[in-house]
Amino acid sequence: MSNRQAIAEYAGRLLTAAFGRSAQVYVSRVKHLQAQQLPAIGVFAQREEADSNGTSPRRYERKLTLVVEIVTDALRQLDSHLNTFADTAEDALLADPTFDGLAEDCELERIELTFDHAGERPVGCAHIEFVVTYERHLQDPQLAAFMLGQVHWDSAPADGVDDAVDTIMPEQLPAQEAP
Repeated sequence: MSNRQAIAEYAGRLLTAAFGRSAQVYVSRVKHLQAQQLPAIGVFAQREEADSNGTSPRRYERKLTLVVEIVTDALRQLDSHLNTFADTAEDALLADPTFDGLAEDCELERIELTFDHAGERPVGCAHIEFVVTYERHLQDPQLAAFMLGQVHWDSAPADGVDDAVDTIMPEQLPAQEAP
């Protein structure tokens, strides 16, 4: 599982705990928009920026934009509902800013409250963006195992003729006679 998916799923669990049965939480960018019962919440990774530490082995600090979208059809007091839902989501995610060790930090980036009356039923949406910072370590390259290695030395002044040859046998392998 990718780091992005693990972070989104953990955020989904935090939101499920915070909202209880009052809203269904989907770790998806689409399912909450198709939900028949509202309010519905979607949580997903939207974009990610990476910054290398510049040394080898490279480690990349990632800044993941994690989106929480809350859709509701409450016609009365829509603004009040959207504000309350946005505050609940913010409190839930910022209460554990390291996402149980998956991240270094989580910060609120922005909240946008919108209203759409074009469909069958008017709906409001709280679009909340968080920036989750984490570090991704690239996997170490696998080197082919070898039994023996040789090093050829051409001392100065270089004349193209080997002045010495060394045979290398890794210690963890059983010693073998050099050819």
